[in-house]
Amino acid sequence: AVVAGDSSVALTWLAPTTDNGSSVTDYLIEFSSNSGSTWSTFNDGVSTSTSATVTGLTNATSYSFRVKAVSSVGTSDASNVISTTPGIPGEPTSLRPTALNQSVRLTWAAPSLNGGSAVTDYLVEYTTDLSAGYLLFDDGVSTSTTATVTGLTNGTSYFFRVKAVNTIGTGQPSGVASGAPWAIVVPSAPVDVRVTNIELNQIALSWTAPVSDGGSSVSDYLIEYSSNAGLAWATFADPTSTIRSTTVTGLVNATSYIFRVSAINISGTGAASTATTAVAPGIPSAPCCVNDVSIGPRRVAIQWGAPTFNGGSELTNYIIEYSKDNGTTWTTWDGNTGVVGCVCANVARTVSPLEDGVPHIFRVRAKNAIGIGEPSEPSEAFTPWTPVVPGAPRTVAATARTGQVDLDWEEPTTDGGAPISDYTIQYSVDSGVSWTTLSDGVSASTFSVIRSLAAGVSHIFRVSATNEVGTGTWSTQSSPITTISALAHDPFSGAIAVTGATGNFNSSTLTATRETGEPNHGGYAPSASIWYKWVATEAGTLVLTTSGSDFDTILGAYTGASVNALTMIAVNDDAPGETGLWSRVSITVSAGNTYFAAIDGYSGKKGATRFNWTFTPAPTPQVPDAPRSVRAGAGNATATVNWLPPLSDGYSTITEYVVTSTPGSKSCSTTGALSCVVRGLTNGVSYTFAVTATNAIGTSVPSSASDAIVPSVDSDAGVAALSWGLDRIDQRNLPLNSRYISNFSGAGVNAYIIDTGVLSSHTEFGSRVVSGFSSVADGRGTQDCNGHGTHVAGTVAGSNYGVAPSANVVPVRVLDCAGSGSTSGVIAGIDWVIAHHESGVPAVANMSLGGSRSAALDLAVARGVADGIVFVVAAGNSNANACNYSPAAEESAITVGATTSTDVRASYSNFGSCVDVFAPGSNITSAWYTSTTATNTISGTSMASPHVAGIAALALSADPSLSVSRVTTWITSTATSDVVADPAGSPNKLVYSLLSSTPPAQVIAAPTIPPPSSGGGGGGGGGGSGGGGGGGGGGGGGGGGGGGSAPTTTVPPTTVPPSTVPPTAPVNQAPPATLPSNNSGGSNNNSVRQPSLGQPMPPIAENTPRIAALTRAVGNAVTFRVKARPGATVNIYRNGILVSSVPWSAALALKVTDNPSGENSYQVVVVGKNGKISISSKTTIVTKLNSRAGNKRDSKNNRVVAPKKSVKGKAVAPKKSVKGKAVAPKKSTLQSKASTNKSSK
Repeated sequence: AVVAGDSSVALTWLAPTTDNGSSVTDYLIEFSSNSGSTWSTFNDGVSTSTSATVTGLTNATSYSFRVKAVSSVGTSDASNVISTTPGIPGEPTSLRPTALNQSVRLTWAAPSLNGGSAVTDYLVEYTTDLSAGYLLFDDGVSTSTTATVTGLTNGTSYFFRVKAVNTIGTGQPSGVASGAPWAIVVPSAPVDVRVTNIELNQIALSWTAPVSDGGSSVSDYLIEYSSNAGLAWATFADPTSTIRSTTVTGLVNATSYIFRVSAINISGTGAASTATTAVAPGIPSAPCCVNDVSIGPRRVAIQWGAPTFNGGSELTNYIIEYSKDNGTTWTTWDGNTGVVGCVCANVARTVSPLEDGVPHIFRVRAKNAIGIGEPSEPSEAFTPWTPVVPGAPRTVAATARTGQVDLDWEEPTTDGGAPISDYTIQYSVDSGVSWTTLSDGVSASTFSVIRSLAAGVSHIFRVSATNEVGTGTWSTQSSPITTISALAHDPFSGAIAVTGATGNFNSSTLTATRETGEPNHGGYAPSASIWYKWVATEAGTLVLTTSGSDFDTILGAYTGASVNALTMIAVNDDAPGETGLWSRVSITVSAGNTYFAAIDGYSGKKGATRFNWTFTPAPTPQVPDAPRSVRAGAGNATATVNWLPPLSDGYSTITEYVVTSTPGSKSCSTTGALSCVVRGLTNGVSYTFAVTATNAIGTSVPSSASDAIVPSVDSDAGVAALSWGLDRIDQRNLPLNSRYISNFSGAGVNAYIIDTGVLSSHTEFGSRVVSGFSSVADGRGTQDCNGHGTHVAGTVAGSNYGVAPSANVVPVRVLDCAGSGSTSGVIAGIDWVIAHHESGVPAVANMSLGGSRSAALDLAVARGVADGIVFVVAAGNSNANACNYSPAAEESAITVGATTSTDVRASYSNFGSCVDVFAPGSNITSAWYTSTTATNTISGTSMASPHVAGIAALALSADPSLSVSRVTTWITSTATSDVVADPAGSPNKLVYSLLSSTPPAQVIAAPTIPPPSSGGGGGGGGGGSGGGGGGGGGGGGGGGGGGGSAPTTTVPPTTVPPSTVPPTAPVNQAPPATLPSNNSGGSNNNSVRQPSLGQPMPPIAENTPRIAALTRAVGNAVTFRVKARPGATVNIYRNGILVSSVPWSAALALKVTDNPSGENSYQVVVVGKNGKISISSKTTIVTKLNSRAGNKRDSKNNRVVAPKKSVKGKAVAPKKSVKGKAVAPKKSTLQSKASTNKSSK
């Protein structure tokens, strides 16, 4: 790699892939200024370093470089040649045009290389003909990365390019971008003008903006109304406004009006909208939805909904009309319809007397003191009727099945005018001479399953129907059928015992049933199961399959004594590698125990079954194999030793591991963990280590020895990294060094894994898996049957594959064996985490899952953060904006994107402003669920997120009192900047695990608003306003993480300069901004107080995200329209002094009055509920004391003085701002990619 500087070039290279048996002793660096015609050698002494800086070069001259390796045998061939020009900057990138009226706005990205000195200007060039050369646009001197080229001709295509300039010279041009300015026309007509309320003397309207604004923003709307069906129109005099709603006042009650709206821009007034339907102020609108409640003799009970608008006056009564000729004529019912004093959403009346047998339709009008409103839409036709008994049921058919008869029939041709409430079934065993009535309760179903009949006897059946009048005639009798005996093993109590080393049993589920209390089989409700049992006389492995069955089966294995109290051992739908019919489970059995197996059908399927079994006795226990892959890291007179478990435990549980040093025979031991610390070593002495494993039979041979390490006072060489992800996060730059070093261990931290569960017996976790929670009702508890959750937990806290190998693992199972789950199930898991979390116990939650935007899911995560839990979430795998997904868009969580081993954003990784940091996510190796020692290599942002969750656990183990916001700031400020290729608009930060010795101090305190009563956040800032705070997670200067519904007050540092050096020294920070706050450092108070007016504006970093603020002068007042997120505080600074501070809800129509005459500078600062700051650009406005406030023409003529040239610099949208109502997704899905790698066992 090459980086040009001032009269110098920095080079890095990789060592030769082979030294051919002779070590490299030096590198020769050669350079050429004539394209390689001649070469000079740079004198850098003798060094085996793979980097060097060539100095003494001539700026603005192109140089080529190559490197040769030297050993005792000789000098190698030269490397590939790489060229660059020192001194001048590189080319700008990402040039993007936006066409405007007679102008084009350009934005670009600064060059990645500045030539060793800062960029001092950009040259903007344009042309209409690429072959004719470029013209220079005179925009002055500026380092901004945006400019507007003016004076162009509308409709003409222009080509643009940009060059960067520094003190040495001008760099190469950017790529070419094209754009064509266009003319502004009047807007199109607004759409969907509708009446939203009717009151006395006034009517409220709303509408949707025009499809086209004509190329210039809509500045006002013209509202017109007519009382003569549009023959003449009057204009409603409302203030200038772009709000798409208004209330037209001064109307005459009971007079019908229509309305229309036109849009206005700088070109004029556009076409009018389609007029509304006629409405009258003061008069109620039409009632809604007339429907029947019941029909009886000469009566119909109807119900309707109250009118949307009562006209501004209480309703007095309704007028009910009915028609017998489909609406040609109407009759007014003279019954009681008064509703005075009743605020009723629905009203019902029984209309009678009516004419039986004649269809009637109904409509309803509402009446108040002003008049009678329009009628509702007519109802459907309802026919009064005096009912009789129903007719005879039809087509009675009986089907004999094992243990039952299925009886089916069709309903009568007439129900007699009243609903059928029951059917009576009779059967005869003597060809109809006598009949027996079946006692089956009351049911209107036309199907019955009869199980109480004698087997082997011929039966015939008949059925009659009953309504409120009585019972009708009998149906024609069915054809005779002979009943069949029941399946013995349909019920659990009749389970067939099977024995022998192997065998099979044929049966059928066609007549099988399900039992009350029977468990779900693998998440699928039981439908038609049959049962088998195995009584184990010796220990071994029992493999059960349904191979040979003719339908899609489900197979489950259980222990227990009754069907409603079973413990599931294993369940399977489709056998591994099978295409979707038969099932397979393998279980370990112990002598003396009884095991049950159930065969059922997927989605209620039934058919012929074959139950196959194979039993293999357990091998004779023996000593375990030796442990594997022993790795040691040196410390101060200590060594941390890690290892992998033996390939075989000798068919007996391992009870102890012992590590022994050579020399010295120093040792440490564990009862299951795969890591321990050997103490008492001598600094400066070289040691190796071997490990033995012990079970009930004996102790294994020692493992192979580890590589040698040398303890010393300042040793921290780490351990060998088994995953490239661990290898990457502890160093700033590539290449990797195959080691993992950590400052902390995660001890004392609870890591909640909200996922598919965790294989608690996996050797990666030892005894650190604690009791968790499951919202999946399949009998598996928190045990993983998918692998995803175990893999994630291994990356967070595995002994060998984990970032924080001492953290506790708390499985929270919210996704099933297929990796899917409901939003409600995920939220239930989060709520359990919040309830389980104890104040003062440091906790992190990882969510490697997600779906489309869900306000409910985002709020659940926010509640967890408010309780003091650090939530780390995956950005998602759709290669899309993470702000469109939940929980990735939740701003209080740490959202993580994925990178590859070459530091490139993974092609699947979501991106954007909602991503906080990147982490390794492709081809990550970690624990797997198929055995206690299995691993798997898979990809996804699911794999990236747990790296960051592990680092959060490291931070919390270093300082358990940290608030969520300080953990977030520590991680994001320590992350390595500008190493991720193609971040796609995301913050270019790659997570770094060697956290600084102390967390960064809070840099800015947010404004606060007083609570209505005492009571604050519990446990560090989670309390909502009002008595008694809820939640926790806060702390630190200025309050903490937020809880309940109160806004949070913690604000991250205003700026953290990019750094590629491990932060062993304090990171340079901008001067602390001091937005006023009544919270003292370390306070747990999460209430928000307004700052004092008159305070000066604090220093705010240049790279603070920007917001839009619409301003307008009206006399000596200035109005502001600011869209801020709920919970934010909006502050207005005039000439650098705070003059207004309001909550977000008041910022859409904010006015600052009593402004000094002349030019005043205004700037808006928004502090989000999470403490994040965004600002508007400065706006200079001329206010005049004699302006007539409220006069449209005068206010539009007030002058807004814009900057001389367009402001360069890309505005960053507030993080995770999403318009519209979030809709909860049907399912949450995992954020890992499909794996093509096999599990290793």
